[in-house]
Amino acid sequence: MTDAGPGVRQPQRTTTSIADVAKLAGVSNQTVSRVARGEDTVRPETALRVREAMHKLNYVPNRAARALRSGRSHTIGIIAHRISRTGEAHIVQSVIDAAREAGYSVTLVDAPSTSPIDLNTAMGHVGQAVDGIVLVTLETAEPSGITLPRDLPTVVGDFRWAGSHTAIGSDQADGTRQAVEHLLGLGHRTVHHLRGPSTSVQSTAREDAWRATLRLAGREIPEPLTGDWSPASGYLAGRRIARDPSVTAVFSANDEMALGMLRALHEAGRRVPRTCRSSASTT
Repeated sequence: MTDAGPGVRQPQRTTTSIADVAKLAGVSNQTVSRVARGEDTVRPETALRVREAMHKLNYVPNRAARALRSGRSHTIGIIAHRISRTGEAHIVQSVIDAAREAGYSVTLVDAPSTSPIDLNTAMGHVGQAVDGIVLVTLETAEPSGITLPRDLPTVVGDFRWAGSHTAIGSDQADGTRQAVEHLLGLGHRTVHHLRGPSTSVQSTAREDAWRATLRLAGREIPEPLTGDWSPASGYLAGRRIARDPSVTAVFSANDEMALGMLRALHEAGRRVPRTCRSSASTT
């Protein structure tokens, strides 16, 4: 602090307490605490009066102290990887929206990879300060090295954990089957495939379903192209596909690669979509 000299009084910093808010709102300290926690046990008109008092006094609840007293942080930890991808971004936003509705805040950690080391490190960062963890997705072929917390509610975006934790995932096989059957139903002789990394469980499941659907339909199974989930890899694949007029339909394993492919096909003068009767059509 700098000495302002004689005769000059330094402004004193004051801290608004629960008691100050309670006095202004004409309620008890306990009522202020319940409103601050977002509980619905307070009458709406009383809660409104308390919130107005909080706003007028610039009162900010001390979350750290409240967590120490209650043993709960009212915070959900989200662990994701490459949240810039469309799927991950939508999932993370949905978790944030649901947490907000329930009166929880969110701590987000973007793990460098889905390796056991990186995921375990990320869970260690958030595990001591949250009431639960949402692990958005697991792509590793072998999840045995991943240690999920036993003392925290945990939701995992991978059905392989269904026996021990709450697990949520997409039906990779049925979604792929429907997409391939749709393209075959449009009249395409076969459907090419741009798959994701070979280390990804989701990529492998989609490729297996693509092969099975074509095999069941008695169609040729072309050699798939491989990307890394990025638009850049889809663009490179699209340039290769554009040079082959026999390719009329492609099933891409994710949206980003599909966007990159569309850019390459557009640059090459290939219209997407186009009726399958044309040799230059791609869907």
